[in-house]
Amino acid sequence: MATIPLTSKTENKSEINIDIHQQHVVKTKYKKLYFAISVALILAYIALLIYDFEWSSVLMFIVLSINNYQLLMYIFGKDPFNLHGKSYLKFNNQGFIYKPLRKAPREILWQDVSGITLHLFEAEFHLTNGGTSAINLEDLSDDNLKLVKEWLVWKKLEIGN
Repeated sequence: MATIPLTSKTENKSEINIDIHQQHVVKTKYKKLYFAISVALILAYIALLIYDFEWSSVLMFIVLSINNYQLLMYIFGKDPFNLHGKSYLKFNNQGFIYKPLRKAPREILWQDVSGITLHLFEAEFHLTNGGTSAINLEDLSDDNLKLVKEWLVWKKLEIGN
């Protein structure tokens, strides 16, 4: 059986877990700026409430505080209100689970796969029962796409097609 050299990211790993909508991380130099802006806006809202109290100001304070909370959670890589939905791709030695946005997750075991066809942004799995299953890789970041394609090439060589 042929093997391919894997990069250090996939070496000694038995699984890959990718949350598709939370894979783009804000760079550190921008985190401080966004954090400072968020804190300054919250302090400005509080000052507005103290000096010019009206119920419309309270409502605006609540709305903008929720907006700032969401911005802060985005800075730290969280999805605070599950606004993006859950969409993930998990590979392990037994198989993989792919959950597209707003659809049920699909689990496929490697023993049920008879062949793999790789396209530019799609991987098509030929199953032993004659069916096919495809996963869309278009939403992955470049690093995660490279990682998944290396994993799939490795599995393709293991399967032997």
